Amino acid sequence: MRVIAEELAKNIEAVEKAGGNGSAIADIHVGAIPFGQWTDAKTFGAAAGDSAGRQLGQVYAEFIQAYKSVIAAVEASAGNHAEADMRNEGA
Repeated sequence: MRVIAEELAKNIEAVEKAGGNGSAIADIHVGAIPFGQWTDAKTFGAAAGDSAGRQLGQVYAEFIQAYKSVIAAVEASAGNHAEADMRNEGA
């Protein structure tokens, strides 16, 4: 289990190096205009632009935190198993 936790930690480190913790993404403010002036583009632009950068950054940061929580849970489980093994062996 510790090997799995180590691999997960390596993966999240790579993700954080590539995209940070979400704060940089939250600073993106696209707006609706770059998507075009036709009806569908305006609708998409309204959804994707404006506050979407902040929302994407928030979701990204939440993903990073949840991933780290999984790593901590796997590490805790490994610790519990190691402790139980020691007790079972009479150590």
